[in-house]
Amino acid sequence: MEIVVAGFGLLIAAVSALGVIQPQRLMAALAGMRPWPRYAIAVGVRLVMGMAFLAAAASCRWPNVIQGLGLFALSVALIIAMSGPRRLDTLIQWWLARTSGFLRGWCLFGIAFGGLLVHAAH
Repeated sequence: MEIVVAGFGLLIAAVSALGVIQPQRLMAALAGMRPWPRYAIAVGVRLVMGMAFLAAAASCRWPNVIQGLGLFALSVALIIAMSGPRRLDTLIQWWLARTSGFLRGWCLFGIAFGGLLVHAAH
């Protein structure tokens, strides 16, 4: 099960690397999605990630960290689900209005976070 945690880590790091190298391309991909599919993906990915992290936590290097991240992901999924697609779209529009440097900074954090997940998975 820890392979799922590592897989999420690699995916997060890869998308974040794209954001560092070509932030406009990442922003264009996000802007090109319609609000409802974006909303469903945002909730669905966090639900799957949260459940997978909770299931895999015991077999990971840092079980408490992975369990906490799983609970956090489930909480965020619930918040997004309760907020609705319109509020998520407002948040995304705010992100899209930021500078490339701002996005690159966040994506550097994403690369580090993805690496942490891969390392924590064993």
